[in-house]
Amino acid sequence: MRNLMIVSLFAMIGCGGAAPSDDQLPDTAEDVTKADVVYPQGTFDGDANVKAGELETVTLNADKSYSMVTFVYCASQYPLDCGHATGSYKFTHGGSTRYIRFYDANGAFYKRYAWKLSSDTLKLRADGDTVWQSLTKKSDYAQEGESCGGFVRDPKQCAPGLVCHFGHVPDVPGTCMKSCESAGGSCVALSPGSCNGQVADATEFSCGGGLGVECCFPN
Repeated sequence: MRNLMIVSLFAMIGCGGAAPSDDQLPDTAEDVTKADVVYPQGTFDGDANVKAGELETVTLNADKSYSMVTFVYCASQYPLDCGHATGSYKFTHGGSTRYIRFYDANGAFYKRYAWKLSSDTLKLRADGDTVWQSLTKKSDYAQEGESCGGFVRDPKQCAPGLVCHFGHVPDVPGTCMKSCESAGGSCVALSPGSCNGQVADATEFSCGGGLGVECCFPN
């Protein structure tokens, strides 16, 4: 009898516990222009220990489009975009829980997550689940060695202290590099004797990508 009661208890609890009651309620769209809430926006990344079924990254754009990558094990017969999804999203609420509804590129419902935002940490919980995953917002600035500018959908500015070094191909993004001046050098003409010191490596210190100049550090 005692063993039967234990089995019955596990059957009621289940492996992940009972789903939150709000998930059973219908949710309605929120007017983000009127609600007194800070909504998540930008790119949020999971940590290095992301598990199968969790999000590796999700980007929430201001125009209500999104892209996400779910960590899954893809067999060779699966499409090349296995785990990747794009489309549109909207914020909703049901009971006391706020949700993000994701739709695919054709407008069909894809997934729903409950969300909480605290500073740069976005917590997401899949619909019907009890486990929250924490994702950290990626800096809006491009760091050293990352791409910047260019004729792309979401061009980025370099972080303070870095400059965007462009090549000479129109519309192609540049690369964030240390500014010659911010590192204590000066940009001088690319000619013999113009640098009364040491010429810096052009792949490390930028003079803005202009032709005929070089970065010079005093001795």
